Amino acid sequence: MTLVLSWIRKVGGVEELCIASDSRVTSGQAWDCCPKIKMLNRGDCALAFAGDTAYAYPMLEQCSNAVNIHPKSSSRATDITDLSGHLVRVISNMREYLHDSIQPGKKFAPESPKTQYIFAGFSWKLNEFKIWQMEYNEKKNIFIRHEPKTLMLNVLGVLADVSNNKSFPEGPLTENKIRRRIFLLMEKKGKKAGDFFDMEPFEVLTDMIRNDDDWAIGGTPQLVKVYKHMNSMPYGIYWPDKLSNQITLLGRPLMDYEQMRYPILDPDTLLKSYMKVNNEEDFTFVHDDGTFNKYREIKDIGATENSSNPPPKG
Repeated sequence: MTLVLSWIRKVGGVEELCIASDSRVTSGQAWDCCPKIKMLNRGDCALAFAGDTAYAYPMLEQCSNAVNIHPKSSSRATDITDLSGHLVRVISNMREYLHDSIQPGKKFAPESPKTQYIFAGFSWKLNEFKIWQMEYNEKKNIFIRHEPKTLMLNVLGVLADVSNNKSFPEGPLTENKIRRRIFLLMEKKGKKAGDFFDMEPFEVLTDMIRNDDDWAIGGTPQLVKVYKHMNSMPYGIYWPDKLSNQITLLGRPLMDYEQMRYPILDPDTLLKSYMKVNNEEDFTFVHDDGTFNKYREIKDIGATENSSNPPPKG
């Protein structure tokens, strides 16, 4: 039901961690505005999922709670290299509380969860970005974590929970075939092994959503970045394109009167924009007479996501 990608982007000598996904959840129907990336309150990391939402959403929320209740975890004193082990144990432990809904005391063997996670962020211990994939190991009956494979010598996390109900020239979509699409785009741009990613994984994700490559991948792209100053930030996305003037955030199209201060990405040009926000003290979403503000002015800036121009200060 999902495609999630995580990579380290390097442009102009500056590194940042990116996590991107689609926004479709399916269960007899398709719901195209669902968040799949969760920024943890500590700011230096994020979680994302692919698979069965009946497992994923409760586990995602309890991981967030587990971080918030502990002073060292919430304050970042606990490094993400240690936190990752704690989170995978929290996820595994939650399975022990599944039981038969009709006969709670009956011996119960829960089915293997078809859910995967990416946990990624910046490690102050190692002074580098880290990406882990978490998945269920049937032999050990627990979730385990591992670092993802590399592509052109760069770490690339891929959660590809894709269906097999369509046939394509290259066959059913798999993780390796998604990796190959990214490789071919890198090659087309003249990149070679050792060259860093820019926004190529995001470009492939966008193309797959638009081309309806798999019925379980859809909705709008969503994007979160983690920076070395140990803060994370979501990006708004114009969808289906900038001409529509429809802004989405973490998968959800914003209402006409909603305002935000996050960057807004054009998925075609990879140019960023910012919304000029009214003074919050003078702004009211819905007025007593039922009308609402539609004020929204977009200010373009020159920096692009695929250029070496540094973002503006402030």
